[in-house]
Amino acid sequence: MGLGRDYSNIGIVLRLKDKNQEALHSHNKALKIHEELQDRAGMATDYYNISAVLSKTNKDEALKSLCNALAIIQEFERENNYHHPFMEKINNRI
Repeated sequence: MGLGRDYSNIGIVLRLKDKNQEALHSHNKALKIHEELQDRAGMATDYYNISAVLSKTNKDEALKSLCNALAIIQEFERENNYHHPFMEKINNRI
């Protein structure tokens, strides 16, 4: 999970520097790692971050990515009877 989180953080920095293609590449690397590890919280975060990058260029794809994050967190909450704090962040973007 550490390497996935590192790619995610690199993607955030790149997005803040307006290097969107590089940021997207980094977030997709993070997503692939989190998928392999079946880390749903990591995957939701990656989809959320991907949506932030895409919101500058492709609103439809950004919304799809944000919906993926929402679906993962909702499933996690149902299965664990737990309100994940990340849900608030997602809801603020929708």
